[in-house]
Amino acid sequence: MKRKLLTDFELMILLATLRLGDEAYAVLISRELEQTAGRPVLLGALYAALDRLHAMGFVSFRLGDPTPERGGRAKKFFRVTRSGLRAVKLSLTRSSGGRCQLYSPSKERFRRSKCGRRVNFRIGDREDFSYLLPKRLGKGRYVLDVIAVDKLGNRDRLARGRNRVVFFVR
Repeated sequence: MKRKLLTDFELMILLATLRLGDEAYAVLISRELEQTAGRPVLLGALYAALDRLHAMGFVSFRLGDPTPERGGRAKKFFRVTRSGLRAVKLSLTRSSGGRCQLYSPSKERFRRSKCGRRVNFRIGDREDFSYLLPKRLGKGRYVLDVIAVDKLGNRDRLARGRNRVVFFVR
């Protein structure tokens, strides 16, 4: 069986659709992607990726009311499904002064850990999930890993600059 992993573009679409909520349609999703990624998005590529995400069960859509401005055509509003939400895993670690910490989403704070250890948590386990942290990050070196997981459990490989971000807070 051929493995099918989410691409970075598909992952960005899922996150943009989450941010936009129930009013997410292709033009707004493309604007959100252009604003956050800083690169142009072709609508044809976006529609093709949304079709793939729909076929995998990660997004669903509903048709809005037809409008005269659109020549009587209806907008397609997209929404991330529960299985789509579970397709993204995060890990956030901090090191400062030779000490390492992992972010615990259940406690909503960092906890001590061995350096080099990483624990992933799924987004979308709860309906009230927010990917915003409860308070400002303290000083230190941070590593944010974002791993895409498909329905079969296939995981994306970490690669710095693609789905691993290293940053410093001073």
